[in-house]
Amino acid sequence: MTSVFERLRRRTFSEKSLPFLFLGLTLLAYGLLLPWTGFYWDDWPFAWIARFLGPQEFIPAFSHVRPFLGPIFLATTSLLPETPLAWQTFALLVRFALALSAWWAFKNIWPEQPRQALTAALLFLVYPGYSQHWVAFTHINQELIPFFFYLVSFGLTGKALHDRKHFMLFTGLAMIFQIAGIFPTEYFLAMEPLRFLFIWSMLAGQTDTFKSRFARTVKHWSGSGTPSGCTVTTLPVPTRITAFPPRGIYRLRVGRHRCRS
Repeated sequence: MTSVFERLRRRTFSEKSLPFLFLGLTLLAYGLLLPWTGFYWDDWPFAWIARFLGPQEFIPAFSHVRPFLGPIFLATTSLLPETPLAWQTFALLVRFALALSAWWAFKNIWPEQPRQALTAALLFLVYPGYSQHWVAFTHINQELIPFFFYLVSFGLTGKALHDRKHFMLFTGLAMIFQIAGIFPTEYFLAMEPLRFLFIWSMLAGQTDTFKSRFARTVKHWSGSGTPSGCTVTTLPVPTRITAFPPRGIYRLRVGRHRCRS
C-alpha cells in the first residue's frame, strides 16, 4: 500500500493532460447529482421570461439596473432551452471553463511557480464557500460568465508585466475583459485590490526599496504610469449598486398590454 501511494505522489501530469484533471474534478465535485437537479430560487422567473416572453425581453428587463447584464441573458437563453438539465449541464461547462481560466491567470501571474498555480486553481475549483452553483440559470448569467472574463483580465495583466514587448496589446485586452467582468454586475468590484497585490508580487526583485516598489505598483494598478496593467479606478461603473432590483424591473408584455410587477 505504501508503494502505491509513493507512485501516486511521484506521478506528474503533462501540460496537455491537466485539463482532463480539471474536467474529472469538476464532474466529481458537481456532476454526480446532475440528473436530479432542477431550477431553484430566481431560476423560475428567469425561465418563465425566456419561455413565454422570449430572450429579447431580458434587454428591457435589466435596462434600468444592470444594462450590461441583459445581453448575457439574451445570448445564453437564445442558445439553451428552458430545461433544468440543459442549464445544470451548462453550469458544469462554465465551472470547468472558470477553473481553466483561473489556472491560466495564475500561470501568467507566477510563471516560475507552475505547481503553486495549479494547486491554487484546483482549490479554486472546489472552494466550498460558494453555494449557488445549483441555481444555475441565475448565477451562470449573473456571476459566473462575468467572473470568467474578470479572471482572464488578471491573466492578461500578468502577461503585460512579464512580456514588456507586447504590454500595450495585453493591457488593452486586459481592460476589455475587465470591463466585461465588472460592468454586467458589481459583484467583482471589491476584488480589484487583488490586482494590486498581484502586481506587487510580480514586481518583487525589480525594485530596491519598499517605497519604489510601492510607487511602481500604484502606477501600474492605477494606469497612470507605464500601461502594463489596468484597473477599475480608471473606469466609471454606470450600473446601480443594489442588492435587489427595484420594483418594476421585470416588464412583462401580455398581448398588447404591459404591466409592471
